[in-house]
Amino acid sequence: MYPDHHLHTNTAHSRRMLSTKQSRAARLASKIAREISVLEVTTTRLRRQHRKLLRASTSLPNSLFRAPIIQQVFNYNWFGDGTFSRGSYFAGEAKVPLVTVALVMTAVDCIFDSWTSGKYGSVKFSADKYGPQHRQNLKRLQEWKGFTEKEEEDLVNMLQEDLLRNARAAAGLALEVSQEGDETDEETMLAAFRANQAV
Repeated sequence: MYPDHHLHTNTAHSRRMLSTKQSRAARLASKIAREISVLEVTTTRLRRQHRKLLRASTSLPNSLFRAPIIQQVFNYNWFGDGTFSRGSYFAGEAKVPLVTVALVMTAVDCIFDSWTSGKYGSVKFSADKYGPQHRQNLKRLQEWKGFTEKEEEDLVNMLQEDLLRNARAAAGLALEVSQEGDETDEETMLAAFRANQAV
């Protein structure tokens, strides 16, 4: 064998290796581009669903704020297991306060914000970031309550009662309504909240 032949063989082998690597890189780039496209479509769908989530379905009467995720988040955070077992906060209550419903809706907003890139990313649920959204959700609920109180059915009151009744049922708890005044129950609940914050 001549030295030039060995050099030529190594060069040809290097070209084949380079071509193979370029081919793999091109396939990988194509696969990544397809995945990005799927993520963009998924993210767009998620955003659309999020916008529709908290609104009423035009085909389902009385469905405003009745998306299953609202009930699921409420159940998990107040009637869940371990540190999420906080059903005592609602002892003696017949319905969930509007401020709590607004908080659940705001938590749902945070959940969707965690997926805005198409991939899960941790988002801190803080008063600084989500306080304005909570106030907006509460205002929307209060306006809706003002409207439905004048209608045949007070749909907001029904929502508040259903959320609590469904959560208690899911947790296997009986409905408990106190005979005491609302002030005592509210004071007890606020004390429980303060005690929880001190932990």
